[in-house]
Parts: sequence; C-alpha cells; structure tokens
Amino acid sequence: MGSKATLRSMSDPVIRRPLRCVQCGYDLEGLSARSACPECGREIVASLASSLDLTTAERETTPDARRVAWALFLATAGSLAASARLPEFAARAAARELSKSEAESIPALLLKLASGLHFTAILGAALGLFSLALVLPRRNERRVMRIRVLGCVGFALWLALSVGPPNPFGLTATALPAGMALLALSPLLRELGPRSRVYRDRESAKQRIDELLLALGIAGIASGCAEFAAQDSTNESVVAVLRLVAIACGGLLIVGLGYLAMNAYWILRSVLRPEPTLSEVFGSDGPGRPPSA
Repeated sequence: MGSKATLRSMSDPVIRRPLRCVQCGYDLEGLSARSACPECGREIVASLASSLDLTTAERETTPDARRVAWALFLATAGSLAASARLPEFAARAAARELSKSEAESIPALLLKLASGLHFTAILGAALGLFSLALVLPRRNERRVMRIRVLGCVGFALWLALSVGPPNPFGLTATALPAGMALLALSPLLRELGPRSRVYRDRESAKQRIDELLLALGIAGIASGCAEFAAQDSTNESVVAVLRLVAIACGGLLIVGLGYLAMNAYWILRSVLRPEPTLSEVFGSDGPGRPPSA
C-alpha cells in the first residue's frame, strides 16, 4: 500500500524502460504511470508497485555479494538434500518390515528409493561443504572466518555420518553437525535477507534458524533418549512416544529446510537481478521531470 501511495502522489511520469504489466505481461514502456494497461486495463501504478521496492535503500550489487548469495543458496540446498537421511532410514525400516509379509517387489522398490536418498544425502553434505569452503568469498573478517570454519566442520562431519548406512545412533549424532551448519548460515541470512522484498514480506514462508535449531535439538534428544530407554524391554511405550516425537520434529525440520532453501533462492534472485530503481524506470531525469533535451 505504501508503494502505491508513493507512486500515485507523483506528477505524471512516463515509463522509459521495458516494464511488464503485472496482470497480462504487456510492455508498458512509453506510457504514463498514471494511466492503465491498454491490453487488460490494470492500473500501471500496480505494476510499478509490484516491480519497485521503495522501502529499501539502493544497494550496490558487487561480485562479492553475488558469491555470498550463491554460497548461501548452495549451502541451504545442500542442507535440505543432506536431510534425506531421515526418509532413507524410514524407507529401509519399512522394507525390512514388509519383507516379512509382502512380495519382494515392494521391499525392493523401497530399497531402491533408500539408495537414491542415500546418494542425495551424501551429495547434499558435499555441496554444503563446497559452498562454504570455496564459493563463500575470502574476507579478512573474523565473522566470515567463523562462518567458514563452523560451517565447513559441520558439513564435513555431516558428510562423514552420511556415508555409512543409517542407524538410530548415526541419526542422533547428526544433530550436532547439522546444528553447526545452520548456525553458520544465520549471519548470511541476516546480511542478504533485506535485499529481497519477497524474503521480507512473506512472513508465512519465512523460516527462522532458531526454529530449525529447536526442532533439530528436540529430534536429536528424543532419538537419543529412545535408544537409551530401548535397552529396557519394559519401556516399550516410552520408546514409542520418544520415537514418534523424533519423527515429527524431523519432518518439521525437513519442511523448514525446504522453506529456508526457497528463501535463499529469492535472496539469490534479488542479488543477481535487482529490482529497477525509480531513475531507471522513469529515465535519468527522475519521475515527474521532463527528460533533458
């Protein structure tokens, strides 16, 4: 609403660069900002409000910022892929149970799925390690050095735990390196998040790191307690509840990592293709002023 009010308060500027209508995609270049799209009748001010970010100061897009955005996106995508260990464990467990009563085709299909998830988890942890070790710019700042060391150690341990077949102990131990990797990504989100209007405005889709860490911690603790309690056969009900809590939190963690990767994509897109400024849309003379002769 603020963007539209600002644009309506201007005099009668003319669009002086290609600008697509937000409704039909018609090129609005050469038309008055106070008129309507000749194709669909939608107010041009609505297209301007959709294309311009008037609430954030202009930020210079440098190669350094692009590398940070790529590192953030690749690391979040790697974290999401590395979390495939959870459904892999579930697929292998289901295959073992079904092999007792079902035909061989269903357990064999589940094992193939588990093998694919296993490869995905290894690839994801390796991608996260690559992004923070080589893609993240080398700055002489303590903050960047902490991000690199913490993230690389976390993803390296995550990769090591992803190589072998999944087991409850390995999944519980993965909570520590996964938490280290997420902590390393938090400063990068704070640094680049304000560049993306989508990241700022879509609160329903935004996933905070501390919420992911909470889900990760609960899943790891519940899984560890379940394995400890399983040593006593009289604790079957307690073990079942703890494993259910661990599975639920693990599922929420995967969903949250999906939202995190999506937001990292929007941040990367805003850095690679920043929204046009008012001077770019209305010409070098600015809105409301006639162009120079």
